Amino acid sequence: IDQGCEVLIEYLSRVLEARSSRLLFMDNMKLPFFPPEMMDMPTLTGLSMADNQLEELDPVIGTFTCLTALHLDRNRLTLLPSSVGNLTRLGTITFDGNDMKD
Repeated sequence: IDQGCEVLIEYLSRVLEARSSRLLFMDNMKLPFFPPEMMDMPTLTGLSMADNQLEELDPVIGTFTCLTALHLDRNRLTLLPSSVGNLTRLGTITFDGNDMKD
């Protein structure tokens, strides 16, 4: 199987799993943005986007108010949008390995 096909199959299987588990693990997928499929999963409780290529966090993250865990380690982020403040159930947020500004 072509490596591109393998990556696509892995991506889709993770999205499919998240629809039932409410946990989306998209680590190591080289993604520069949030998966658009997330918009169909407003009740996600966990999101891991570690080791990708995110340069900014889409403010839409603030609409995922069921999130209790958010992992954004080792991306290219420099700041978090103010909408993260809407995530009142968030117990864990990690963003190590980014170039966060004060």
